[in-house]
Amino acid sequence: MEYIEAKELLENSVRCVAMSMEQIRIRLIDHVVGRDEPMQDHLASCTWAIQPYEWSSMEDCLKYLGHLYEGLKHAAEHDDVVNKQGLYVNDVALIADMLRGFTLSKYPDYLLDCARDVSDVAQILLRRYACEKTEENRKECVTLFLSDVKEIAEDHGVNLNNDGKFSLPLAYLHDWMCREFDEF
Repeated sequence: MEYIEAKELLENSVRCVAMSMEQIRIRLIDHVVGRDEPMQDHLASCTWAIQPYEWSSMEDCLKYLGHLYEGLKHAAEHDDVVNKQGLYVNDVALIADMLRGFTLSKYPDYLLDCARDVSDVAQILLRRYACEKTEENRKECVTLFLSDVKEIAEDHGVNLNNDGKFSLPLAYLHDWMCREFDEF
């Protein structure tokens, strides 16, 4: 085997691995779509600038694999912490991630306390409003929830403001509460 053939074989193999890993990343995103927006956004953005194609250079594929590795490593650390600390109960970890606007691999106590309080409020409001599934009840439930979340976050020192604009954490929490209402 000549050096040129070996080089081409290596390039094709790296391209193939990168394209296969891209399909796995897409499946991971599909798995969390509509359930875990912070993780969905994390997986979508970890390789945002580089996409492997059959004509991609080996350098681009290696760069892609490096970014993907870092992103998957962070996702695995996140899951490990959530499972070890039992934060999957009542969506505490998910709520904490939504309060921050991104996935975390360390959860400070004040953020977990805030997330638990938000979860408690969500359950109370769902029991009160989701018995009768009307659009009016849904809007009122979600509006009260977001109002309570702002107060709870302020009490725990969690900043949800985005200079008076609708923030990403509030958007995550809004969508989550809408889904919870629909599924209750």
